[in-house]
Amino acid sequence: MFLRFRFFSVGLVFFLMFLVTDFTGCSSAQNSKSIPPGKTEKVFVVDSTPKALAEITRAQEKYKIELEKSFIIFANDEMLNVSTETVKLVGVVDSYTFYLKPEANVAFGEQTLAIIKGSTRLEFRKVKDCYKVKIPGAILAIRGTTLEVKVNPDNSSEVSLLEGKIEITRDSKTDSLKEGEKALLGPEGASIKIVPISPSDTPDFINNNSPEQLKKSIQKF
Repeated sequence: MFLRFRFFSVGLVFFLMFLVTDFTGCSSAQNSKSIPPGKTEKVFVVDSTPKALAEITRAQEKYKIELEKSFIIFANDEMLNVSTETVKLVGVVDSYTFYLKPEANVAFGEQTLAIIKGSTRLEFRKVKDCYKVKIPGAILAIRGTTLEVKVNPDNSSEVSLLEGKIEITRDSKTDSLKEGEKALLGPEGASIKIVPISPSDTPDFINNNSPEQLKKSIQKF
């Protein structure tokens, strides 16, 4: 009887240990050091504090991690911002700064960025050759500018140009977008509509531009 009780007690302890380990392992995010380094070109580095939670897809494996400052993003990585914080990324070589807002989902290439969903602010101070930003059904050609891109759940997109000039190519047709303008793109196959930016559309437009730039944009309304 004593032996039976002892074996039962030991078995119960191991069972409880298994449950605790299993559930805590599933609910907690991994440290960024637990994800293996990429084997492609280094393209961006995280420059955010405090730490934000993100889901990184690398070599077809998904990792939910806390992004530490100086975490490296490689070409072919995909990132989904699952936190309530904006994630700031800076280019490893070129003068690029990207801000991924909560729920933004993007995929990185060597000189390309695919915005799958959500809102992302992009700042290009110096571009070597041409950087391309892909959104559903269109490609943005970048040569030094600041813009905000939002991809909606229905695959329509909004591109607000805060500084510089870009070209939008869709269905073999190219449209130019000027500073202070916003392009409204419906789902694939729909035409592009270009309208002036309204300060109420993009609060960051007011917070991050000089009075001269704001005056220039407002004069276009």
